[in-house]
Amino acid sequence: MRRTMITIITFVLLISVAIPVTALTGNDYILAKNEAIENAKLGDEFIQTNPPDYQQAVNAYEKALEKYKELLTEAPAEDSLQVQIDILIKNLSIANKSAGNYEEALEYFDMRLAQNPNDESLYIQKFDILKNDLDREAKGVEMLEKYLESNTSTTLATQVANYYYFRAKDYAQAVKWYEYIQANTPEPDANFYKNIISSYKKVKNYPKSIELSKEYLKINPPEEDVISTYKSIGVAYQQLKDDKNALDWYVKYLEKEADPKVALWVCNAYYKQKDDNKVIKYANMVIEKDTGKKVVYFLRGVAKFNLGDKEAAKADFEIAKDDAKYGVHAQKYLDSMK
Repeated sequence: MRRTMITIITFVLLISVAIPVTALTGNDYILAKNEAIENAKLGDEFIQTNPPDYQQAVNAYEKALEKYKELLTEAPAEDSLQVQIDILIKNLSIANKSAGNYEEALEYFDMRLAQNPNDESLYIQKFDILKNDLDREAKGVEMLEKYLESNTSTTLATQVANYYYFRAKDYAQAVKWYEYIQANTPEPDANFYKNIISSYKKVKNYPKSIELSKEYLKINPPEEDVISTYKSIGVAYQQLKDDKNALDWYVKYLEKEADPKVALWVCNAYYKQKDDNKVIKYANMVIEKDTGKKVVYFLRGVAKFNLGDKEAAKADFEIAKDDAKYGVHAQKYLDSMK
């Protein structure tokens, strides 16, 4: 299942953070700084209107940012304009996204990342734009993978793993990242287990899919997941040609859900073991759901014949005698009972 990324972003209003102008700066500096402050305030006002006018806010913030940058080299030491610039860059990253200016938003997020290269929340917000707004998820994944080369984050790794599983269908890469998540998560959730188990099956690593499936059952998943996991483990053992373990897990599955296809496999497995009572039990389960499978009437007929119920066996063989594969054998039983 896909994970939904929720990004919470907030503006930093500049109205209350204007730095007083000192007497040492000169009239031109004072006028220019006041102009920057007024544009920043105007941007805040556009954000606070109902509904917000994000494009007008962008326009005002950009004017303020341009003016502050012009003043940066002239500012006295006590007049720290860089604080104002950082706030404006943050607001512009958010306002541009809200206005639908996604490319511009990415540029401002890059400015923020240049100052805070290990801020995971910025990568989350930038990835959200690339994935959901620009449909460039692969580019976003490339960015996250580069970050994860030197940082640990199961949140970001989950986005990468899910991309490879759901979008790229590159299950080997999905396994790699799900294993990364497993190594860095004390208690993985249900979605993790479902995705990594499925990924192992996709790459035909059935032993690992079995191992993780059994591990998943230990965390007491919902009943519907227990049922599907029992079947999944049975299928994996069957792929490994381990019929004994496949049978055990299929029986667990059939105790909770009557599946005629699986019941037929189990019926045939007990037929090979000559366990007549169980052949009849699972044959009945098949017939209750699907009366068209003539082979199951043959299997049940043989079991009943072995147990001495010749009349019931005869009735089953009459149905099975038209089966392309087992019909000739059913007829032989019928002939023996004349």
